[in-house]
Amino acid sequence: MKKLSLLLFCFLNVLALAQKKEDLYTESNIAEYFAEDGTSFKAYDLGTETTSYGMGLILLSSKITGFRYATLGERKKKEAKPKDLKKVIFNVEDSPLIQEKIQIKYVDKEGKLSSDAVESFEFLLYDGKIRLFGADVKECMNGGCGYVYSTFYIQKKDDPFVVLAVKVKSQFSMSSKMGSSLEPIVDAFRVVGGKCTAFSNYLDTFKKDVMQDQKLEENLQKGYKDFYKTELKRLIKEKNIKDLDRNIARKIHGDQEGIFMGIINEYEKNCP
Repeated sequence: MKKLSLLLFCFLNVLALAQKKEDLYTESNIAEYFAEDGTSFKAYDLGTETTSYGMGLILLSSKITGFRYATLGERKKKEAKPKDLKKVIFNVEDSPLIQEKIQIKYVDKEGKLSSDAVESFEFLLYDGKIRLFGADVKECMNGGCGYVYSTFYIQKKDDPFVVLAVKVKSQFSMSSKMGSSLEPIVDAFRVVGGKCTAFSNYLDTFKKDVMQDQKLEENLQKGYKDFYKTELKRLIKEKNIKDLDRNIARKIHGDQEGIFMGIINEYEKNCP
């Protein structure tokens, strides 16, 4: 699990860097594209075309509007539209990294599932009885991009939709909080977990003991801010400040993903 997360970070960082032309046409840069009509093909990955999307004023991610690739033989450049694809598998350090088309719903304040859904391609972080998808959202301005928060989506195996399981900040928010909030995590897991008494009881305990009594959100925020201060000092001393944003993203994403995996493991132990 940790290896997959590190591969995702490495993959996203590679995409952010300008690649030399000859590096694009190597075996390690071959991806497999799975179409909605059941066919598939392999090609050199040339990146994606994106546009920002969200729900209301909340920025969720950068929606992919096109997958650019080059054919293996003639290296002819083409573009596949998201509506025609359902999955892409990238070969990163000899391990597959999967990006799937998903339908995203959210849970409202009353714990009810939204009727509307947003379609997006997101990375699959874990594939079990409950599947976990995740993405890191960055905000770009004046030629530079910085980490804002991580989004996580959960899906019961074979359900036609995923559920947004974090509360993300509006791009207009002046909040000093780092990362997204785990406030809706229990309600999201209740929707996805279904009628499993043992898991429902676990969620009751998690909400009371971990989220309320142990002040999960408050402690996470303190940990993030302490990490920021320590890492900032270290990188200034090492004259390597460019790594600060990436390291903060890894810290926040890793901590939150670990919480999700802990809950998913409880479901897999106790539910069919």
